[in-house]
Amino acid sequence: RKKGDTLSPEELLLRKIKKREGSQRDRDSVLQSSQRFMDALMIEREMKRSRNRAQATLSATSQAFASGKAVPKGIPIIVVPAAPTAPINMFNAKMFLEQGKYVHPDEARKVVR
Repeated sequence: RKKGDTLSPEELLLRKIKKREGSQRDRDSVLQSSQRFMDALMIEREMKRSRNRAQATLSATSQAFASGKAVPKGIPIIVVPAAPTAPINMFNAKMFLEQGKYVHPDEARKVVR
């Protein structure tokens, strides 16, 4: 950008969002870091345990719902990103969750306006 250029509201929003984002560690970033190899192995094992626990919980929950034994309590809270470039945002989330139809955010935004 040139010094005199002004940023659009979308660009300002994206800058704010990017400032608040944090980086997550994955297998590659752990192995590329300067930590010792044993630390990297321990982190990888913990990541696998977390994934396995999440899968077990999801499986148990889906089985309970399928059998009709589990009844959801309270109102679910669904967090939808505010980023205009997110694949699911406030414009297309309702249709996606209620009807299972994905509409590109730009197309959904045009329909709402």
